[in-house]
Amino acid sequence: LPFAEVDETITEADTMFEAYRKTHPDRCFHVHYDDYVKDVRALEPMFEFLGERFDIETVERVMSVRLDHAK
Repeated sequence: LPFAEVDETITEADTMFEAYRKTHPDRCFHVHYDDYVKDVRALEPMFEFLGERFDIETVERVMSVRLDHAK
């Protein structure tokens, strides 16, 4: 697919996701990639939202695994 078509599809999806998030805040949690890549503690509010315990050692271990499925 041409870049412009992919970019347009992503923009449309982002718009729909944001609209849903705003109308269903009790069901949605927005995670900012740049924030949690910089500091995994940025994921702690997501764990609270899900009602799960945040274990930084486990999260750091999981986040340190480099994915290679797209190679």
